Amino acid sequence: KEAGKQLSPSNQSLLAAQSLEPYRDASRNTFFRYQPLTRLANLTTTRSNVFAVWVTIGFFEVEEVPSWANANQANFNNNQALYNRVYPDGYAFGREAGSETGDVRRLRGFAIIDRTIPVAFEPGQDHNSRKAIRLMRRIE
Repeated sequence: KEAGKQLSPSNQSLLAAQSLEPYRDASRNTFFRYQPLTRLANLTTTRSNVFAVWVTIGFFEVEEVPSWANANQANFNNNQALYNRVYPDGYAFGREAGSETGDVRRLRGFAIIDRTIPVAFEPGQDHNSRKAIRLMRRIE
């Protein structure tokens, strides 16, 4: 290839580069031929911002835990802050409802959420967040 000659687009790949300068001649080094292709990783993404969400809700018995003064403090290395992190509301999970009779009831659901759809968020308010939910199914 001589300087001044035109390159033929018919034999050039879509993402390949051609150069007439000898220091970056694409016919001598494949790095220079596919240099535009290496830029795609920086300009595009394989992430779609669409998520599949599975939700399972189980029903459990709750038991009130004893206060710190009445608790077995040795189980928590006498660390009240740890006790408060384990039981922040003062309750602990018990058995799952219906587990002793084999009559366990769980609610299940599936949703596809598209985060590319702009929705508003404000704690305690329901603006238009349902627009981001593309599909929602309850599974029996």
